[in-house]
Amino acid sequence: MAALSVVRVRARAANEDLLRRFEDKYFVATEYRAELLELLGTHLAPSYLTQDTRYNLIESLYFDADCFTLFQLHFQSPAERFKLRIRRYAPNGDWERSNALVELKVKEGRVSDKTRFGLSDADARELLEGRPVVFSGELRSQNPTLKKSVLRERLALLNSVMASYELKPKCRVLYQRQSFEKDGIRVTLDEGLRSEMVAVIPGEIADGLRGLPCYPAALAMRSRFQRAPFLVCEVKHGREVPSWLGRYVLARAGLNTRFSKYCYAIAGALDDRMA
Repeated sequence: MAALSVVRVRARAANEDLLRRFEDKYFVATEYRAELLELLGTHLAPSYLTQDTRYNLIESLYFDADCFTLFQLHFQSPAERFKLRIRRYAPNGDWERSNALVELKVKEGRVSDKTRFGLSDADARELLEGRPVVFSGELRSQNPTLKKSVLRERLALLNSVMASYELKPKCRVLYQRQSFEKDGIRVTLDEGLRSEMVAVIPGEIADGLRGLPCYPAALAMRSRFQRAPFLVCEVKHGREVPSWLGRYVLARAGLNTRFSKYCYAIAGALDDRMA
């Protein structure tokens, strides 16, 4: 199995335009949505691929090993962990305009490195079946702005991680996102979070996960989010949250929180099996 540090180093090597940012997350009660949107509109600009987009519906299909290695790493290795997903964006909820990306997100503390590239439907099916994606003209056409050498390196990293960790699709997470960006600051607001398993967790595996020290932490994370209607406010920045936003989230949300949509979904699936 590839060490986490090797995954991180190779992810950086595969990126000439590395999406490397500090990342902080906050739970903001939905009752403050209007005033938060007004604040973001004052300091930032909407950030979408097309000007007519008001929001994106996002579908993330997460991969993990049969023993849920990546779920466990989120809690057991907060200093260094990663997730792999196929993500689709539907502008204004129109899935006919959606595009698929495979994303490898490596986190080292609060620093997030994201490696991604576009997939055709055929390539996505190969991943879902556990087969390596082959470099092809179709793959090139999905990534016209990437150099051929960079795309090859990213593809090699994807196939290596898939094989080393024996990753398979485990769950689908859907939500609505509004995005804002300016001067190196990116803020996203996520709501309407829902999830479904695409693979059944065998009883023996589920019992083993519930017996791990990380399981209560997973349930606590899920319970806190369910306590009241929240927006998940993610702030991505160079090193510091701007003062105008820092003051606001401190007043409305308090300190930043650790939250994973994938772990939220798995914790729910494990909890539901106990009901």
